[in-house]
Amino acid sequence: MGAVETIARVARETLQFLLPRQCAGCGFDGEVLCQVCVDGLSNRGLVVQLALQRHLYRRPIVAATDHDPRVKAVITAFKDKGLHPLATPLSSVMAEAWSTHGAVYGRRVLCVPVPSAAWGMVRRGYEPTWLLASRLSRRVPAARAVSALQRGHSLIGRQRKTMSRRERLITAPGYRSRFDLRGYAVAIVDDVVATGASLEAAALALTRAGARVVGAVVAAAAIRESSGYVEAGNFGDSALASGLRLRPLQADS
Repeated sequence: MGAVETIARVARETLQFLLPRQCAGCGFDGEVLCQVCVDGLSNRGLVVQLALQRHLYRRPIVAATDHDPRVKAVITAFKDKGLHPLATPLSSVMAEAWSTHGAVYGRRVLCVPVPSAAWGMVRRGYEPTWLLASRLSRRVPAARAVSALQRGHSLIGRQRKTMSRRERLITAPGYRSRFDLRGYAVAIVDDVVATGASLEAAALALTRAGARVVGAVVAAAAIRESSGYVEAGNFGDSALASGLRLRPLQADS
């Protein structure tokens, strides 16, 4: 896999060098995301109301913006066109939304990304959600990014983005935590929320590992429903007070 990732990275960097740079949002020449488009993403944060909300019940699912055509173009460029520098402006507006709507902004928390399928990682050569989580943790006080989740083998041969809303809800991906997270407060990080099935599956895996899931933050929401949030309270995070010492999670006997 290392050789494949290296080839993909070299090809991506070569294309970025040869092709003129255009704004991923508006398409005009200039920066990877022009200031006008950055400003257009700012102050649009919302709290998403999922159709099914069990493991994230009464935890805020904060989106930096909705999934309008311009935002969709930015996310697609970030995930599928090799424009990983977009992680910087996206994480910036995510941090802004979290500071406005999140329950634990400024408190010690782990930012845990929802992992992509293995084929997606190989195809891209990088993990978009990890880039978002790591950049986000630099902008949120007392946050630390940790790649704690790994994805199980899927029996579904189709990509989730090609599924209907109902299919996504009933075929949520399976995750497991690589660490014992007892005593840690965790915020789940993803790029887009459509049904919330992936966030719910991630919350379940993290809860089973002992974490106290305090919510989720995503770049964009493809759900138009949103609601106000009832304050969730102050979640404990005593393990972080003495530093980050994650223990590998032992397999169930």
